[in-house]
Amino acid sequence: MKFILALLLAATIGSTFAEDNGHWVMKRYWERRALQLRDYIRIGEGQGRSLLAGQRRDTTLHFGDEVVRHGHYISMLAFEYHLLKKAGADLTHTTKELYYALQVIERLDIAAEAMYFDKNGKFGKPELNGFFIRDDASNSLIPLHNNITTIASDYTAEFNDPKRDGINEMSQDQYVHLIWGIWNLVHYVDKSAEFRGRNLVKMGKILVLRTINYLNNNNWIIMNPTTGRPVGRGPDAWGLQHGIVKAVVNTIETKVPYRFRESYGTPFYWDFAAAFQIPKFYNQTLFHILGVVGDMWDKDTFEISANQYSYWPNENFWPSQEIFLLSYSYVNKKDIYKTPYLAKNRMAKVLTPDPSLDDSHVEYSELLLQAIMHYTPKSIPDFKMPKSIQDEIDRQEKL
Repeated sequence: MKFILALLLAATIGSTFAEDNGHWVMKRYWERRALQLRDYIRIGEGQGRSLLAGQRRDTTLHFGDEVVRHGHYISMLAFEYHLLKKAGADLTHTTKELYYALQVIERLDIAAEAMYFDKNGKFGKPELNGFFIRDDASNSLIPLHNNITTIASDYTAEFNDPKRDGINEMSQDQYVHLIWGIWNLVHYVDKSAEFRGRNLVKMGKILVLRTINYLNNNNWIIMNPTTGRPVGRGPDAWGLQHGIVKAVVNTIETKVPYRFRESYGTPFYWDFAAAFQIPKFYNQTLFHILGVVGDMWDKDTFEISANQYSYWPNENFWPSQEIFLLSYSYVNKKDIYKTPYLAKNRMAKVLTPDPSLDDSHVEYSELLLQAIMHYTPKSIPDFKMPKSIQDEIDRQEKL
């Protein structure tokens, strides 16, 4: 019975794509946006603020791999900004939210060293140097949420571990997903966009540049500067160096400084790994992001790769490949979205199931916005942020 209902819903949505120019997509996007604001985030300055939680289970709010999600959150806001501008709508609240989202990475960077101690038991000093932690979500968030009694995060796990074994340290996948968010910020947000006297695009470029400096200075091994050891998870970025360099060049929009030139071995490794695929979903995602942002693959390679390791349907992962390819197509004015993998009827099926309400599913929100850009352009003039969401952003900022 559920299968029949799903088919009927897919058929209805497929026809709706054509009939009402996708206003259902906008409706669903703003519904998800309101849910995220209500249950998963508290926008503003201070510890744990402007971090989008992943799951809400009973009275527990779960944060994990947070900078991975944060890259997608920045990307979502960048897409939202772009659509609001095209519609001639107010940009104030999205601009404000983007500022706080970028400020999060600075905050996680400054706090990183002080979370760990050296071999003599001495804690590090705060420093803004490109090494960051995954999150700083603590129990200080509990009073800001309704019906939440526990914050479960990499930060709280690390804080409560006397050994500080490194569960909250950054990794290469955290950085790559951050690059994804900043690349979209650069391409979808006005170069002149500012909040509190700070230029958003420049803030983003400095974030990715600061961390690639840190990687380069440590021979592409992610070192914890306080402990003097490689991070516990994902420390060796050498294999992705070629892709990271290309992606950062396209993000900061400048030539590669000499000290970032990749070694001779990694371009071969990159092409070899891309051709034969990496059999773990997170590595495949990293290759997709860097291939898109670095403009390193042709559309046939992208489509073969995406079809080979499709996550869909999967209750834990929404199909990130579609987001990467659609944004690449839009930014570079290429018609990848017209290929069978991204055809309108397939996208209607992808968007059909509504994600569970106990997960923030920011990737699904990204996909909804890309669907508006590619498949329902006539609906763009109607795209505007509901006043209830504007009011909630203002309320949270004052908490």
